[in-house]
Amino acid sequence: MSSKQGISKTLIFITVLICVALLMLALLEQLLPGEAKEEQLILDLQSGADLSALHFTVIRFGERAANGGYYTLPLNLSFKGRFHGLLTLLEYMLAYKRALRLEEIRIAAAQQAAAEEEEAQQETGPLLHVQIKASAFYNAE
Repeated sequence: MSSKQGISKTLIFITVLICVALLMLALLEQLLPGEAKEEQLILDLQSGADLSALHFTVIRFGERAANGGYYTLPLNLSFKGRFHGLLTLLEYMLAYKRALRLEEIRIAAAQQAAAEEEEAQQETGPLLHVQIKASAFYNAE
């Protein structure tokens, strides 16, 4: 192998490494954005609830906390809907483009009129009230 071929292969290898590093950096910036972006988070979670046929009732942000180079943004979410919708929402949250940590999920039967409840249980199961404690993350430089 000539020295020109060796240099060419080295340059190709370095170019590939740079491309991989840039892709990893782009993914990291998506998972851990440079600011909290609460508005976008609300819109995205609302979209997930809509896709899951859940009624989004509450979102509350907790106090941000610094954690050695990144910040944690606590979330309290409340939804009403069916169990299948909850599973769909959880799948959405796991595949979400931003890093989320699900810390607690509470499920309770939601209040519903008796006739409505009987009909709903026969078709799709009982109406549930779901509370999720989660955290989103960001990197404030």
